Amino acid sequence: GADGMLGLVQPYANRIIVERRYVDRDGGRPISRFSETKRTARDKLWETGTSALPTLLPFNRVFDLLDHVVWWVLRTLGLLGGFRARRSDSTIDFSSKRWHFFDFTFWTVPVSRWADFIPAYLRFCDDYQQETGFRVSLISEAYLMNQDVHSLLSPTASEAAFTMDVTDTRVHDLRWAEFNQRFNVLIAGFGGRPLLNQTKALTKEAVKKTLGADWTRFLKIRTAEDPDNRFLSEYFAQLI
Repeated sequence: GADGMLGLVQPYANRIIVERRYVDRDGGRPISRFSETKRTARDKLWETGTSALPTLLPFNRVFDLLDHVVWWVLRTLGLLGGFRARRSDSTIDFSSKRWHFFDFTFWTVPVSRWADFIPAYLRFCDDYQQETGFRVSLISEAYLMNQDVHSLLSPTASEAAFTMDVTDTRVHDLRWAEFNQRFNVLIAGFGGRPLLNQTKALTKEAVKKTLGADWTRFLKIRTAEDPDNRFLSEYFAQLI
C-alpha cells in the first residue's frame, strides 16, 4: 500500500521489518526538528550501529542481540509516527574514514517467486549455521525494483523483483565466501538474476544459467565490438 519500501530481512529472527515510504502529495510542508531527529537516529543506526558492534564483537550471540536492537529502534520510530524527509535523504552519506564496514552481495528474485524463495532462504541460513557455526552478522536488504526491459542484462528483465542484498562485516572470512558460493546456487534456482559488478562469488556457470539467452547475445555483441579484447578485464574474462 506504500509508494515505496525497504525490507530488512532477519533470517535468524524469522522476521522482515518493512520501512514503508510515501510520497508527500500535499507538498511544501516543513520538516520538523523532531522528524529530523528521528531520521538522524535511523541513519546513524545504518551508518555506525549495525557495523560497529559486529566488527568489534564478531560473535553469534552479539549478532542475535543486534537483531533485536534493530527491531526495537525501528519499532519505536514507527510508534512515534515515523519521519518526514526529502527524497535525497533516503541515501545515507557513509563516512569514508571509518574502522568498521560491511560487505554485501546483490541478487534479484522475481516477485512471483518471492513467497517460495523466502522460506528456502531461512532454511538455508539455519542449515549453514548448524554445519559451520557461521551466521550472517547483519540484515539482508530487500527492496522492490520495477521491471526494466531496456537493459540487456537487467536484473528485472522478466518482471518486477525484490532484491536480496546479504550483508556481513567479515569480508575475509572463508565461511562468508563459501556462504556466497552456496547462496548463488540456491537463489539461481528461484529465477534470481545477479548484478555483475556487485554479486559475490559469481562463476561462468552461474552467469550463463541466470542470464541465459541475454548473456549469449551480450557476448556476441561484445566480441563484435571488441575483437581484440582491449576492454576485457581479468574479472569479466573469467565469466565468458
